[in-house]
Amino acid sequence: MSPKDFVLAALRYLGAKVGAVSDTVFEVTRDGRTERIAMEPDGTPNKVYSPQTASFARLVDEVIGSGLHAVDDVVGAAVGPDYVVGDDALEQQT
Repeated sequence: MSPKDFVLAALRYLGAKVGAVSDTVFEVTRDGRTERIAMEPDGTPNKVYSPQTASFARLVDEVIGSGLHAVDDVVGAAVGPDYVVGDDALEQQT
């Protein structure tokens, strides 16, 4: 899932109405307030939701707190049950 897809899905799940203004700018209405958000800095006062921003981190925290998220062990699934993660490296179990 791309960061943009995550942001839009998370906002909708949390009860917001989201409408596209452009490919990277969206109008969000939530809890009686409407604001414009952007997926990348665009030189406007829109709140930016890209992975390195505080807005994105707060949204992730809110989704985690809601119970919506599901965490998959991608490393374990990729290498199989014969490997364990230890001290920054994968070690084969004997």
